[in-house]
Amino acid sequence: MAPKYINKENKRLEIIYKTYEYMVIYGIKKLSIDNLILYLNIGKGTFYHYFSSKDELIEKTFEELTKEYIKFNKEEVYKVKSLEKKLLTLFEVYLKDTRPNKEFLKLYNEYLLIYSNKNTLSLEKTNKDFNAYVKNVLEEIFQEAIDKKQIKDESINLVIPIASTVDGMLLYSFLFDDFNLSEELEKFFKNFLKIIKT
Repeated sequence: MAPKYINKENKRLEIIYKTYEYMVIYGIKKLSIDNLILYLNIGKGTFYHYFSSKDELIEKTFEELTKEYIKFNKEEVYKVKSLEKKLLTLFEVYLKDTRPNKEFLKLYNEYLLIYSNKNTLSLEKTNKDFNAYVKNVLEEIFQEAIDKKQIKDESINLVIPIASTVDGMLLYSFLFDDFNLSEELEKFFKNFLKIIKT
């Protein structure tokens, strides 16, 4: 009988997605390797074959989720026509009050709280990758609107301040339960667009 062939990358991704399911149910703080391998129905040796530690697995999980979101989101942004709809689509994870979005933002808040003081390169890289994606898309959609004479030429200089404002509002929503992120962001975009229109 031939040995069973396991695609290493597929198995690694399976562990990552099941880990995310686990974190949605129990949170990051309660994640231990012993509890996780029971949930995943794998042995400790199998776990360590794919990941060197619990921290690496958590970091790789957020890295993978970010990559997946960027891929999905970019397709969605270019399906809509108006600048306002493109902005709303680009930041839809903050705006749409769906269960998956709420689960992700709750875990992302916990992730930041736990890992931001650990000086982890993976957290920094994941955040940089997402911020670079947002900046690139904002530049593209603003340039398109400028070329169509829909917004002022100087608007292109506001790409980084917009991304920073949205990030700040997200962090504010983590700190204050009564801050409605979706409502405040929609208001911000509507008023911002009024200011930059030609």
